[in-house]
Amino acid sequence: MSKKFAYTNKRTMTPRPGVKFSTTYYDLPVTEVAKLKQHVHGIVTMIERTAPNDPVFVDELTAPIKKHRRKDKSYYTAMDIILDLRNQLDAGKDVTDSMINRWNTVFANSPDDIELIELETAKEIASTYNQLFKD
Repeated sequence: MSKKFAYTNKRTMTPRPGVKFSTTYYDLPVTEVAKLKQHVHGIVTMIERTAPNDPVFVDELTAPIKKHRRKDKSYYTAMDIILDLRNQLDAGKDVTDSMINRWNTVFANSPDDIELIELETAKEIASTYNQLFKD
């Protein structure tokens, strides 16, 4: 079960010259950004508590992930991916589709993966839930 966060708008930019893909940005309401920050910071806090006592965990965090490469052709590590999203959120910048895809590579099929859903869809889900389960 993934963590769901609602976005209000999704913008896809045209690819820059020499780049094969376009960047997609998600605009999240302030409340959703706060929830996403809390989620990401919780993961970072868990890592900070666990890593000093677990060298195997550190090895997993710092191993290259062959599926995701940087512009300079080096590979992302799990720790790079986690800190990139944290830093993007802390800087007040919009989240990109590629950042979420990388995050979900690290946390695939876990309660910590992230799903972005359109705000209207989120409202419909909440309304249906309330109709079914609330008095």
